[in-house]
Amino acid sequence: MQHFQPPASLFPEPVDIPPDGERTTPQRTTPHRLGLPARWQSGSQAVIQALIDNGVTMFFLCSGGALIAPLCEALGASAGVRVVRLSQERAAVHAAEGYAKATGQMAAVLVSGGSGVAAAVAGLMSAMADSVPLLCIAGQVESALIGTDAFRECDALGITRAVTKWSRRIDLALAHDAAAIVDRAVQVARAGRCGPVLLDMPLDVQRTEVTVRRTGASVVGAVLTGQGPLMPPDRRLVRAVAQIRAACRPLLYAGGGVIRSGAAASAALAEFAQVADLPCVLTMAALGALPSSDRHCLGCLGEQGSPVANLALRHADVVVCIGARLDERSWPRSEPLPGTLIHVDIDPTSINKVWPSATPLVGDGGEVLKGLGQQWLKNLDLHAATEGDGPTPRHAWWQAIEGWRRDAALADEVKGPRTRTPITDQVLRALREPLAALEAVVTVDDGLAQAAGARHLQHLHPGRWLVSTGVGMPGFALPAAIGVLAAHPRRPVVCLSDANALLPTLHELQSVYDHGWPLKLIVFPPPLADPRRSAAACAASPSVMIQRPDIAAVARAFGWRIHRLKSAAAIDRAVADCLASDEPYLLQVDLSLADALRVEPVDASDTADASEGSNSESSLQIGSRVRLALARQR
Repeated sequence: MQHFQPPASLFPEPVDIPPDGERTTPQRTTPHRLGLPARWQSGSQAVIQALIDNGVTMFFLCSGGALIAPLCEALGASAGVRVVRLSQERAAVHAAEGYAKATGQMAAVLVSGGSGVAAAVAGLMSAMADSVPLLCIAGQVESALIGTDAFRECDALGITRAVTKWSRRIDLALAHDAAAIVDRAVQVARAGRCGPVLLDMPLDVQRTEVTVRRTGASVVGAVLTGQGPLMPPDRRLVRAVAQIRAACRPLLYAGGGVIRSGAAASAALAEFAQVADLPCVLTMAALGALPSSDRHCLGCLGEQGSPVANLALRHADVVVCIGARLDERSWPRSEPLPGTLIHVDIDPTSINKVWPSATPLVGDGGEVLKGLGQQWLKNLDLHAATEGDGPTPRHAWWQAIEGWRRDAALADEVKGPRTRTPITDQVLRALREPLAALEAVVTVDDGLAQAAGARHLQHLHPGRWLVSTGVGMPGFALPAAIGVLAAHPRRPVVCLSDANALLPTLHELQSVYDHGWPLKLIVFPPPLADPRRSAAACAASPSVMIQRPDIAAVARAFGWRIHRLKSAAAIDRAVADCLASDEPYLLQVDLSLADALRVEPVDASDTADASEGSNSESSLQIGSRVRLALARQR
């Protein structure tokens, strides 16, 4: 998409500023005019240029908004930037999330004051929970009007303090330091555990004249307080390796922090699992950090995950947790973690928050995994000689895992012909091979499609499975797909959602059509009982839990191609037509194929602990009991 570029004469080329002692006072112009002398620029230009200097070249914003008009003008006149316009501020923040998760790079979001800031809160909350770096610049009324309840005035810093990592207002007195403040904001967003930051910029500060920063000027270089080291001490690594070697049933537990650390961290995870021959379980956010085709990968944890992964965590005696928060969706809080915990996290406040750690390792996940691998390889020959040639406890551990895998496969095969496979599972199985062949990126909303996708799709690379796991924000998938397409317009992108989760950002169908991106949107019907709603609320108002909007009709109105899937026998043909289309395409699964959500009573005996050596309970029964306990926690 080409954006409007003002004539070059409106924006003279920047020149170097002489030392302060040689500066002469130039003839000043009206602050809000764009044709400023070469030694001066507007506050908006200073902020945009500072972002470009820090490598932030992708901007998401919404049409309209007088409080950010100078920023938009400066953005339109800047070279080397990309701008994507959306319909609403919340969707713009989600798009920046999708861009960061798919590329590992930071994006900026421009929102207007008042309602714009309020609408962006949900997106900032999702980015904060998922440790996604982004910069949100909020417009504000003029400095003299702040505190007078002026039109569109709001306390942006107060509203967003709980959902941002750092926030600050660029006051008129600090206008000349605007570039340095942007430098610090970008550094805070990227340092340690990443997260969103917000800058509040009054309208008069955007228009005021500030000096042009000299080329090559130093950005903020001080180490931020609270930033953890990249590597823990060597003695901690040696101790952790010794604990893993001594364990009979060690297990790697990888979270979304591995993917946030970059592709090198995922490669280090695969290498360490290989050299140490360790099984690995993944959280929903970490799918793709270790290829699902790797024999060491046991799948996704939790109620929506793999029985084999849940069983492995239940029986492990040493758990090496990397970049995960050990939340209740992966392990019920009512039961203690069975194994000794080695916790790796770049955020020291996340360690010992939920479960005590025997060996805390504070540092970057990728660097710590490399360090553990190096320590493991030291004296490897001596360690192998002491074990001898006979069977080892590690061999018995892998035998148990392979037994669980066979049991799970057998359980799928022995299902009777009267057992109806859920429609979400059928569609995701049909998508499994085509999406792997296309190397597509999948964005998904919280719900049944997310659970089916975690089980049935192939997760071979990091950054190809984008979910909002920290808060499970409805409406995340569609704008996140826009963020991916903004970075990779020609890459296949598939968005999975349901009719209820899609509603908060449904209007972004227009944004996709305007840009001409060939996004594939697959919409599943909501179950007869929506799991996102509590039983009490459903009983009080049954009509609320069964919402049946006709998403296909809305998409057609926005210019999309649509197809209604009304028969399970036509799934393969419908999926092939959808993926072959070169325009925005919506595949809606008809409500007649909706899955009924069965709610089974949970008895206290179902969640009772089994003794370590008990043989009376099968592995699948234990896995079912773990999922029931997780369901009760939710």
